[in-house]
Amino acid sequence: MGSHLDPDYITGANWDQLGDTLFFLWGVPLVVIVFAFSLRFARAIIPSLVTSGHLPTKVFQLRLVLYGVAAVAVGVLVWVVLNFVREIRVIEDFYFKWWI
Repeated sequence: MGSHLDPDYITGANWDQLGDTLFFLWGVPLVVIVFAFSLRFARAIIPSLVTSGHLPTKVFQLRLVLYGVAAVAVGVLVWVVLNFVREIRVIEDFYFKWWI
């Protein structure tokens, strides 16, 4: 009789689903970094450089593009997190008490 903490046999299909889970897990910090950098450039760096005279005022138009990138990144982040939550359930196939 096995212990409740011992995992069952992991099949090839389980490994494939775990790969998908890891893909979405790595996607979270990547999307957050894209969001943070685009918002940082739009809210802090570009206005600072334009105000100090290091960039022309025409660069302010780039802020709208960066805000759009940040908005798209938030949408992608929600999609990635939802897919990660859906894919993480593969652990229940071979490790029944994984929330402990």
